[in-house]
Amino acid sequence: MLLLCLLIMVPAATYFAYRINEPLGSEDDPVALALIQQQVEKADALLGREQYEAAQEQLQQARELAQSIQETQGPSPGLNALQLKILELWDDAFQRIPLLGLTEPLLTFGRDHPPARMAVNFQDLYVLASDHRTVTKYRLDSLRRKEGGAPQEILSQDTVIDGVTVGRIVDMAFQPTKTAHSDKPSLYLIDDDRHLFQYNDTDLISHVTLGSRNAWISPVQIDFYSNRLYVADSGRGQIWRYNLNQAVVQEEPWLPEPIDLNGAVGMHVGDNIWLLFDNNSVVSLGRYDSGNQANIQLPFAVHGAVGFNSRFVDLEADTDQHNYMLLVDSGRGSILVLDPNTGAFRHQLVPPNGMEEAFDGLLDVFVHRDTLYILTARALFEHAFNP
Repeated sequence: MLLLCLLIMVPAATYFAYRINEPLGSEDDPVALALIQQQVEKADALLGREQYEAAQEQLQQARELAQSIQETQGPSPGLNALQLKILELWDDAFQRIPLLGLTEPLLTFGRDHPPARMAVNFQDLYVLASDHRTVTKYRLDSLRRKEGGAPQEILSQDTVIDGVTVGRIVDMAFQPTKTAHSDKPSLYLIDDDRHLFQYNDTDLISHVTLGSRNAWISPVQIDFYSNRLYVADSGRGQIWRYNLNQAVVQEEPWLPEPIDLNGAVGMHVGDNIWLLFDNNSVVSLGRYDSGNQANIQLPFAVHGAVGFNSRFVDLEADTDQHNYMLLVDSGRGSILVLDPNTGAFRHQLVPPNGMEEAFDGLLDVFVHRDTLYILTARALFEHAFNP
């Protein structure tokens, strides 16, 4: 017993140095399990006192220790049980808030035609297909029900618009205000052949001519802020900015130096530019200074947000009114709410009891007029949003 107590007090690094030469096996190791159990019990006690950040720290240490033991000694029944307990407490530590108003979806999608991204403008819902070949418009009635008319395909790969053949559709973004190029709010879409298209109910679909297509190599994300279009180009490692209030639109390189944009899966432009990458990292590119170019690049620490099997696929942010960032965690089927300035975790949004499978295949979120739209591989939901 004395030996066991002493070993529990030994740091994990010392423990592994002691056990490094032992053969791998599948039997429970009482010393290892005691170390993990101690941290799990501390986390449980902290949660009882609503000390969430301290509990998260204890669970993170317990998780890392369990993973290291599994890598060096292999799985065991006792270790598996503790990992399940860590996972259970992890949900409590990260303050899961159920969306109690979540009911039937606005739209459902067949397995043969799943979605990838969406955009919303009042009663109009725009959905980019997972094969990036088509964008379809759905219109809801005043009761937020799909109208009887057939969905409208507004853009399709290989069709010809104003003499331009549409390539693979990479991304889309909605511009809610008028510009010099349209007196209507419009949806803008970009393809992998460096073409930009514009859609609204009056003008329908048209090709938009920008200053120089040769500025881009591989556009991966687009977004709007203050009548300016931002195009993230992984080929040149640059974010190009276009002022659509000008009759002749010329590109401006927004970054003072190229950066690596490969793997960018999400971008939000506000008083800052945030980029989400496919390795779960978020990068903040700096704040505006009287409309001037970015002059700093900072890693954005997502404090306490990464959990078991986390896989971030989209982000949304608002620093103008409500001051929040949303990270869509497809791996865990939840939406994380963070502080956009520090990355501090606030809480996460999850389906209510009985609808746990609603967020399976979570893909995208969109906030429009205090409503949160949630896109999954099978459905599109809406819910009142108060961050």
